[in-house]
Amino acid sequence: MDRDFVLKEEKGVKFYVFGAFEKLGFVKHCITTRCGGVYGELDMREDNHENHKIISKTLGIDFRKLVASDQVHDKHIYKASRKDW
Repeated sequence: MDRDFVLKEEKGVKFYVFGAFEKLGFVKHCITTRCGGVYGELDMREDNHENHKIISKTLGIDFRKLVASDQVHDKHIYKASRKDW
């Protein structure tokens, strides 16, 4: 499996993607950095709503359909669906 981790920058927003997901072509995903959000930081808690709008626009995702998650190291896989929008 391809495990490369790639830093991208679009519209002043920096984020990471997994090469394996990128190659699939149908998975929109990212891991944000602090660069490019409200006040220059994408991870400021008080600005999460606006920062989610910024990253959604950057990735070409409808904000109303965004599914965000917390990273959990576990053997269980959660399958996101429309109910998670």
